[in-house]
Amino acid sequence: MKILTGLILIVTIAGYVLFSSDSIDAAKPQKAEVQQKQPVKIEPNNLNDEPQPTVNPTFKVESKIAQLEQKIRDRHAEITNITGPDSGKNTMRYEDNWCNAREDLTEQDQIYAAKKMEEWKLIQGERIHSSNSNNAEYLKPYIEEDIKTLIQLAKKDDVYALASIIRHPEATSKLSSKAAKRLLILGHSGSALGTLIARELVSAKHSKGTDNNKYLVSLKRALIYTEFGLMRNNVSNLVMLLSSVQQNQKDRNDGVNLADLQQIDFNEIHESAKALYQRINEYRANMGLDSFEEIDDNKEAEVDNSYKLFAYNNIVYKGIMDSPLFPTTWKSLYLKSTHCYKRYTEMHKFKLHELPAIKKEIAELKEPLVQFKQ
Repeated sequence: MKILTGLILIVTIAGYVLFSSDSIDAAKPQKAEVQQKQPVKIEPNNLNDEPQPTVNPTFKVESKIAQLEQKIRDRHAEITNITGPDSGKNTMRYEDNWCNAREDLTEQDQIYAAKKMEEWKLIQGERIHSSNSNNAEYLKPYIEEDIKTLIQLAKKDDVYALASIIRHPEATSKLSSKAAKRLLILGHSGSALGTLIARELVSAKHSKGTDNNKYLVSLKRALIYTEFGLMRNNVSNLVMLLSSVQQNQKDRNDGVNLADLQQIDFNEIHESAKALYQRINEYRANMGLDSFEEIDDNKEAEVDNSYKLFAYNNIVYKGIMDSPLFPTTWKSLYLKSTHCYKRYTEMHKFKLHELPAIKKEIAELKEPLVQFKQ
């Protein structure tokens, strides 16, 4: 009986230990399961949160560079569109309203435009003394000729003989002026006007301070010849005038200064230039030659003048177009701010200021990027 009682006690204790261990072990996951089922408090701001992908550190930099490069293209297009939506695409024909041949015209029309430009300059008598122009080839046969031979050829209205005389070392001042005036009638006013304007400016400078009347007469003649050139749709000889006159009233007084002229003088200059233009046109009509209106109203003159005015105002003589140097009649009649002029001006400013700044920013962004990739 004692033995049976001992066995029952052992079994009872073993069962208690066994089932107690199982209960503890079983309770642990059940407790965890209950905890998992408990509602999780989620803030409203987190309802749509999703795991964010890892961003390549170079992606943002490359994206910024792409934006800046696109900004360059957009700005360039905006400027070229000043002269029309077809500008800057190399699709325009010569007959179209183009401005910059290299950017606007087809390759074939660029060649044609260059040829027409040289022809117009030849008719104007411009750049025939320039080694950078094909027109200089026309003077080669005359270079070695003596002055007597050139005079004989000039009497037959050989424009290249006349053009050679005005720069010949043996030609007197009187002979040179006579040849230049004949060239004006024949239409080759480019080199002719340069000679006549220079002569009057030299005379004005030598007379200033000693003979005021002669000084003013010579100065006004120089401006008459300059305006005659402007009336012929050619601004080239402004360079001759600008290189000689004082551009500011504060400058020294021993040079030629347009501030010495009054409005009444400019009115006289304008009327005299018109009279000269009309008188020479009449000579040409009697000689059976086309009028200036017929030979000067062309695309070449318009494009060439726009570029030259841009260059004078923005590169050679900065701000000259806005200065009080020129007569008001010149600004309203000849020195006009065309769309082509505006396009050249804006593109110059873009390339001089905006473009370098953007390129610098791109370079600064690329520098650490290159180091990172290495």
